[in-house]
Amino acid sequence: MEVHAAHGYLVDQFLKDGINDRIDQYGGSLENRCRFLLEIVEQINAEIGAGRTSVRLSPLMDHNDAVDSNPADLALYLIKKLNDFKLAYLHVTEPRFHTVLGPAKETDHNLQIYRDAFHGLFMATGGYTREDGMRAIRRGYADLISYGRLFISNPDLPLRFALNSTLNKYDRSTFYTHDQRSGYTDYPSLFELQQQQQYLEEEEEASCHAAADHGRFVRSVTVDHGAQSNTAAAASTKSTISFRRSSSNMISLQDQLLLHQTTSSKPFELGDVPKSKFKTPAALL
Repeated sequence: MEVHAAHGYLVDQFLKDGINDRIDQYGGSLENRCRFLLEIVEQINAEIGAGRTSVRLSPLMDHNDAVDSNPADLALYLIKKLNDFKLAYLHVTEPRFHTVLGPAKETDHNLQIYRDAFHGLFMATGGYTREDGMRAIRRGYADLISYGRLFISNPDLPLRFALNSTLNKYDRSTFYTHDQRSGYTDYPSLFELQQQQQYLEEEEEASCHAAADHGRFVRSVTVDHGAQSNTAAAASTKSTISFRRSSSNMISLQDQLLLHQTTSSKPFELGDVPKSKFKTPAALL
């Protein structure tokens, strides 16, 4: 379970002194403002165990007017306290989250000091691309990278990342709407795109067969125009043979992934892969 104590929501409003104006034991001092979150984590730990509990923070952000006069100290204090709970992971949002209306940009803030202070798995998020995420993992900036908007428009995002395939573009106008389907569950996966492609090819093949049959009929009836009919029939037959060859070379998406991972360093795209180039999984493994 991840406790969402970020982005200006309820728990974050307790943490930030720019919005917490309480005068009881949950307001005022740094210790008091952090009390609510720490009590929540303590109760959850008691129910399900520390290894199944995590927390999300955004100390450097001022989303939804939740600002703090000293966010760095706030984050370090919280992290030191959270270390006592042996959390499954700590999830922290980068301040470049502010760039949701445009491309992500690096800011003066940096999560490295928080990553160093936390004694466990550290997850970062905030407009990461595939390349940004891999770079952050390689240099030890984070143990995990989370993705939000890209996952909405790409339900098979891990597979697309593995293949370095093209991504569906998300439609921001459908975010945070009451429509439970449009913009959330209607983005196609790679498998669905392949099915659509195969359907279109089957339709085209059927059309080519119909054209070839029509050419043979015309040739048998209009003998006086034999040369012209033969030319049309030959073109249709050539197209049919060519298309059949293309269709017979289609292999499954899983086979394309295996082939790509072992034989190519170029980005993967949906398309025909000749079977003559495909080796058995046993040979590849």
